Amino acid sequence: MLKLILLGGVLHLFFLASMFVIYFQSPIISGLEPQKKILDPPARRLVLFSADGLRAESFFRDGCSKTKFLKSIILTKGIHGISHTRVPTESRTGHVALIAGMYEDPSALFSGWQENLVKFDSVFNRSDTTFAWGSPDILTIFEMKSNNRNVRAFAYDKELQDFSGRSSTIAVDTWVFENVERFINARREQLQSETETVYFLHLLGLDTAGHTHKPNTKLFIDNLVAVDKGIEGITKLFEEVFQDDKTAFILTADHGMTDRGSHGDGDDYETQTPIVAWGAGVARYTETMESSDKLFSVVGSTRAPRFDIKQIDVAPLMATLLGIPIPVNSYGQLPMQYLNTSQSYAATAMYRNALQIAEQYKYLRNEFRKGFFSKYLKDFVAFDGSHMVSMEIQISKLLDAGKYDEAVILSKRLLEQSLNGVEYFQSYYQYWLLSAVALSMIGWIFYLVQVPVRSSGSTLNVNLQVTRGYSYIAYLGIFLVLVFVYFMSFVLPLFQSTKQRFEAIIDGLSIPYLLLSLSYEPVFLLILSLGLKYFVEMHHRTAKKTKELDIILKETNFLNDIINQMLYVMLAFFGTGNLASISSFDPNSVRCFVAVFARNLMSVLVVIKLVIPLLLVVCAFTAVYTSYKVPMEKIFLAILVICNMMGINFLFLVTNKGSWLQIGTSISHFVIIETTTVILCVLQILAKLLMETKLDFINSKRRSSAYKFE
Repeated sequence: MLKLILLGGVLHLFFLASMFVIYFQSPIISGLEPQKKILDPPARRLVLFSADGLRAESFFRDGCSKTKFLKSIILTKGIHGISHTRVPTESRTGHVALIAGMYEDPSALFSGWQENLVKFDSVFNRSDTTFAWGSPDILTIFEMKSNNRNVRAFAYDKELQDFSGRSSTIAVDTWVFENVERFINARREQLQSETETVYFLHLLGLDTAGHTHKPNTKLFIDNLVAVDKGIEGITKLFEEVFQDDKTAFILTADHGMTDRGSHGDGDDYETQTPIVAWGAGVARYTETMESSDKLFSVVGSTRAPRFDIKQIDVAPLMATLLGIPIPVNSYGQLPMQYLNTSQSYAATAMYRNALQIAEQYKYLRNEFRKGFFSKYLKDFVAFDGSHMVSMEIQISKLLDAGKYDEAVILSKRLLEQSLNGVEYFQSYYQYWLLSAVALSMIGWIFYLVQVPVRSSGSTLNVNLQVTRGYSYIAYLGIFLVLVFVYFMSFVLPLFQSTKQRFEAIIDGLSIPYLLLSLSYEPVFLLILSLGLKYFVEMHHRTAKKTKELDIILKETNFLNDIINQMLYVMLAFFGTGNLASISSFDPNSVRCFVAVFARNLMSVLVVIKLVIPLLLVVCAFTAVYTSYKVPMEKIFLAILVICNMMGINFLFLVTNKGSWLQIGTSISHFVIIETTTVILCVLQILAKLLMETKLDFINSKRRSSAYKFE
């Protein structure tokens, strides 16, 4: 049975990974050539402010009353909008989208949060030099991916990222502003002659304040005011040092945040972040301007037009302002409304953007045609190679003739057709792979149905030879002297009845759960524990009064037991939050154990908190089945069959189209059912050890002891 459980866990991990292979192919294509630089760019340098965790609602609240400097920028010098991010709304994925122009490679889920083994291009790579200040977790992502080591990162110590609430969250942002100021003042003359330079300021304070104090608190607002003043100081510093009016500025965020201070999902508070751009090559707000979508924001007492973009569109914008090639892996579209350049420059930039994405389509199409079965498979007939070449020639002629508006329209059409072609080839084998995985899951179900279940009355005795001359009482006495009192809590339950052992498990698991709780969770665990304790007690008493014939009949009709266990499992999963929603869990719950930001440790603690109620449920039902002498294997196999049937259903419901909320929800449903199966496999083994392992001394004449598994 142990081998079957382990096999089930491995198979469901395979099924879980197959979902990413089927629906989410890596967007990274290696070996692509970048487009040519655009001559005479409007900006020689660009300053990117990333206000980590700043949502659009917090920024635009009360007419931007808390950000007076940025409010004046919007009304007098720049342009603004909302940058729509994509799930998962995390710092890593958000910054990759901003700076590389692509959504994170799904394989990064399996290679760690800080390091993706697959190299990707970025604006930092294409710049002549990039100077970056901020959190080491973010800066190392792009410093390690720099092809020519042109990224110079200055990070503070991780100890400065304090989530305990004991120190001010403004400290990390103050460190960034002060170090940038010292750096610029120390290298004034050298920096004045440099071009194609990016200055990246990662401001983590708002994210820390949101997690620790929540976005609607005074401490969060104070941090926002400090960020506004810091940006004002940096802007004035650059205007003083670089007096050539060749500096462009962009403020945006990697993701937003819910009122609970968490992020990761597709809520509007999490996916909508502000973007403000001003300086060289950037359009300015005028009262006659109107966005194409007729959107606006109330800034002060003014209804200012709002120009919304996708988060991946920021990378082409930055590259265009500096005149450098757009990152080769970018899928962003240049937001023309943000540019204040000549028509010729803007049209050329749009054409280069279209060519850059068309190169990715050409590569995928060529790879597809190299396949052995390509002549039997359907090509992307809507946009073949000859059509693409014809469009490229036509756009070049329009640019030469000075018909820039027509060239922009045709370039956008080329870009959209190329994106459609990329999506077509990335998902071409989707239905074939989907069918193969579904057949594998069906085959696993048939195998589970055919598995014979051994009688529950079999007993496994493992004799432990004890040194001759010692009685088991003396042996136990020596053992008690040597072992610390704390560790006796793991030994004493071995001598207790099943009911007493379950009560001891409840007491033992309650302490860490209480330390990981913030509000109502202890009440939930109390109610769940009382319900399970009553459930075990009721069946324990019934089992004593039940005749052997009734027990045999009960073994043949165990549907109610399966339903009850599945209901309790779902209750344990969702009782303290919506497991399908990452943001439903407050990261402050781990503050008793972690004060400095440590993502891996924090994640492990949250998982432990989620698993404790599940372990109680599995232990309770193990105790019940032990009382009735019902084969636990039979129940467990039936549950695996049900989970597999649900998994097949959710596998076909996964989608990579539609809103990000729909995509995230479809993924989470399949992930939950597969994760539940894997966790149940592990917990079943653990519960069997906790509830059924007994230390039974027999045959005292031979002075031996035996462990008995029922």
